Amino acid sequence: MTDEHFYNDLDATCDQVWQRLGRGAADRRSGFHTVQLASIGLDGTPRVRTVVLRGVDRAARQLRVHTDRRSPKFAELAERPPVEVCAYDPRSKIQIRVRGRADLATAEAADAPWAATQPGSRACYRAPAAPGAPVDDPRLLDPAPAPPADAEAGREHFSVVLVTLAHIDWLYLAARGHRRACFEWHEGRWRGAWLAP
Repeated sequence: MTDEHFYNDLDATCDQVWQRLGRGAADRRSGFHTVQLASIGLDGTPRVRTVVLRGVDRAARQLRVHTDRRSPKFAELAERPPVEVCAYDPRSKIQIRVRGRADLATAEAADAPWAATQPGSRACYRAPAAPGAPVDDPRLLDPAPAPPADAEAGREHFSVVLVTLAHIDWLYLAARGHRRACFEWHEGRWRGAWLAP
């Protein structure tokens, strides 16, 4: 894929942000499938972790990731919702950073994402210990070889995080000259500007 259609065009660059993030949510081989989510811990210090991008809604300006309600991340986001998400695809040499607010979806709003979750992913939510909890033997947390008889096992721990974007930072590393742009959500639309890389 050539870069001619977006290299010097802010509107096309903004379109690229959403297309690439959308592809990241849909294709596990995409460089944008796993992203880094940065937040502020309950003690006021920074936290960053890799999460799987599960959904993108351009009209709502939202990214969707999943989390375990028992995890420290869940409590942190409930208390301190400002976040930044960073993704870098080494093949395309594109970095996308976005800032916004994380909202924890209601249990009802998580029903459809749970229903779409693969059995292997559901196993994480059936674990007897919360993410980050100390354990004596990690083998005790390995998923069972067969799915449980109850397909809803672990549902009570499953949660959806919706990040509503307010700022986008795009960086494209090109041999002929890098391109960097930012986009701010203002008065119902994205307003872009070029930045020095």
